[in-house]
Amino acid sequence: ESVMAYLDIESGLRSALSNKEFRLYYQPIISVKTGKLCGIEALIRWQHPQKGLLSPNSFIPVSEDSGLIVSIGEWVIRECCRQRALWGERFSAAKDLFVSANLSALQFSSPSIGLFVEDVLAQYNLDPRRLHLEITEASLLDKPERILPILSRWRSKGILILLDDFGTGISPLGRLADFPVDFVPPLEPEHRL
Repeated sequence: ESVMAYLDIESGLRSALSNKEFRLYYQPIISVKTGKLCGIEALIRWQHPQKGLLSPNSFIPVSEDSGLIVSIGEWVIRECCRQRALWGERFSAAKDLFVSANLSALQFSSPSIGLFVEDVLAQYNLDPRRLHLEITEASLLDKPERILPILSRWRSKGILILLDDFGTGISPLGRLADFPVDFVPPLEPEHRL
C-alpha cells in the first residue's frame, strides 16, 4: 500500500510542473529589531487535482528520491524571483525586501545550477541582494567540493546564503567559519557572519 502511494505521488509529480499545479505561499519575515517586514520566504505547496493542497512533507521526499527536485527547485527559484521583481515594480515599500528560497542538496547535482540562478536574476533584473538561498547543513556536508565554490560565487555576486537547520547534524559551531554563508536563521541580514 505504501509503495503504491509512493508511486502515485511520483507519477503525479511528473506532470505537476507542466500542469502548473505547484503554488508558492509567502511567509513574512519580520525584523525583531524594527518590527517591520524585511523579507518573505517562499514555501511550496502542491495543488493536487484529486487530493487538494499538499504540504511539502508529503511530496518533497519523493521528489528528492526521484530526482524531480531539480526541476521543481528551478521552478521555485524562477517563480519567487519573478514575484519579487513584480512586487518591486508595483510597491515602493517593497524595494528593500528580500525573498528567500530553500535549495535541496540534489539541486547542486545539476551542473548548471550556479549559472541558472544568475540567469534568473538577470532575466528579472533583480538585485542579487534581494535573493536569499537557504541550504541545510546536510547539503554542505554532502558534496562540499562541489557546493562550496558555487556558494562562494553566489556570495561574491551579492546573493545571501542562509545556513538552515545548523546544529541538527554533526558540525561543531567552530565549523561555521569554514562555510561561505552569510547568516544562520533566525539572525537577520544585518547580523552577517
